[in-house]
Amino acid sequence: MVTWGSFSLPSHSQPEPLPPCTPPVAGEYLLLVVTPDVAALESLNQSLPPSVTVPACDYLGTRVSRMGGFRDPEDANAWAKYISDVAGLQSFVARPPNADPAPGASPSTGSPPPASVARTFNPQALGTGYAVLVDYGNDPAVAQQLRQARQQTPGLVSLHQRPYLLALHTDDSNTALALLTDLSSRGFQVSVVNSQGVILLTPQVK
Repeated sequence: MVTWGSFSLPSHSQPEPLPPCTPPVAGEYLLLVVTPDVAALESLNQSLPPSVTVPACDYLGTRVSRMGGFRDPEDANAWAKYISDVAGLQSFVARPPNADPAPGASPSTGSPPPASVARTFNPQALGTGYAVLVDYGNDPAVAQQLRQARQQTPGLVSLHQRPYLLALHTDDSNTALALLTDLSSRGFQVSVVNSQGVILLTPQVK
């Protein structure tokens, strides 16, 4: 973990200037993901729910994507590991200067951080059962089509570092296979897998 403004990274050529990253507020930890080019940014976006936008900014001359609002450094570090595993991107956690209170000091009563990925994301394993997954090819229109076909909003999951729409999670193999047949007949690229290896990123995509 680094104090805000104290860490430097190798510089990369920038296609256009970016605004400086907004420093963390009191009690907030930031996760800054190094995204020096379009390929890295696309890799990051593919690892996150489609409804989430992570702003790009300049941190000491390096292009990064800012994920803020973490109250606990362990949460930020967990997301850093997830992004490294799924997207293969370097990231680091930044805290504001003087983040550690002096002995005997009262906790900060400043304004809470804005809504952020810390509140939006809570990745967790689905557990036992069967998951009916739809390969949406990073096309948001497929999520809308699946929503209409199922009359309910699908979730977003990760399997083997690839994102999929979650049509159903069930303990009943017959139910899973019936939905597989139905969705396949409607033209979706669908599969049924053991849900123990599936990570739920968000229960509903927007």
